[in-house]
Amino acid sequence: MKVTEVKVIYSDKEKLHHPQYEWNFGKLVPYPEKNIRAQIIRDEVIERGMGDLVRDAKTFPLSHLKAVTSP
Repeated sequence: MKVTEVKVIYSDKEKLHHPQYEWNFGKLVPYPEKNIRAQIIRDEVIERGMGDLVRDAKTFPLSHLKAVTSP
């Protein structure tokens, strides 16, 4: 079996993401995620000795997103 490393992309800006609601199948519902989730995952990866997989998030131009998505 081939094992592939998965990078963990993390930014402290994640702490700022805390919407109260989201649209789900046309209905406005309470947002199920907590902004601390990403930090907990990052901390667990580091605690298990795999901190070298954690990478800082980078900012890319909008053109990068448009290149891999369709309208």
